[in-house]
Amino acid sequence: MTSKNKLQDNHTRSLSVTSKLIEKSINEIESILKQDYKNNFVEIIEPVYSNEEREKFFELLKELKEANRKMFLSLKLKPNRLTEDRVMFAQLNYLWTILLDSKSEKLHRYGDLAEQDGEIVDEHIDKLLAIIEKLKQIIA
Repeated sequence: MTSKNKLQDNHTRSLSVTSKLIEKSINEIESILKQDYKNNFVEIIEPVYSNEEREKFFELLKELKEANRKMFLSLKLKPNRLTEDRVMFAQLNYLWTILLDSKSEKLHRYGDLAEQDGEIVDEHIDKLLAIIEKLKQIIA
């Protein structure tokens, strides 16, 4: 650090992103260990750890989280402040884009798609898009 005990802005930005990614990963790992995904049907995560192993994970994740917090505060890193509506809007736009790229006319790039299969795909995609549109209207 400089004599002023302050990192350069580009270092602060980089380390802030690092700290954010650590926090997100910890949250994801904790969610997996808590088996928050046990009702998922698209991605099934099979539990393999014993309760004792899970407890050890939670202890070490708590330690990792605290070390990350101390680094963040000590280096005077900047949090990324977002509003709920901004995050929701970004996520919904992301889903919208993924769905548009999954319409039957775009699937042809992966090989031939029978017309009636394409119609079934589009029916599902259109239903998902309609729900996302309703969600976007709540934000507006």
